[in-house]
Amino acid sequence: MVDSYFTNEFANLIWNDAVKADGELGTIDFDPLYGSQDPQIIDFPIMDKGWGGDSKFGEDDKAVVQVTFKNAGEDQMISFRFQQLKNKQWKIDDIRYPNSDDLLLKELLRSAAEAK
Repeated sequence: MVDSYFTNEFANLIWNDAVKADGELGTIDFDPLYGSQDPQIIDFPIMDKGWGGDSKFGEDDKAVVQVTFKNAGEDQMISFRFQQLKNKQWKIDDIRYPNSDDLLLKELLRSAAEAK
């Protein structure tokens, strides 16, 4: 199922982390779509988007969609980085959690995989 939503590299990092955890908590010990262990989401508008070619967001085959929402009553914002594949599909290539020292999930998963 991760292949449906994430680029191959990102999906493989997520899948390998889950497999290595063997039923325990892995590197991702939270819901990656919300950056929370027990999400209680309300008010989920899409705030800003940039679909390639926009200097703010980079190359034509890259995009960032920022979403804001309330989680357990607190405002949060997450940036989803998308990559357009050769078949023209857009898939999530990374997730940034600004409230967590600008954590990029792919970097966290790569570091954990290299450490094991």
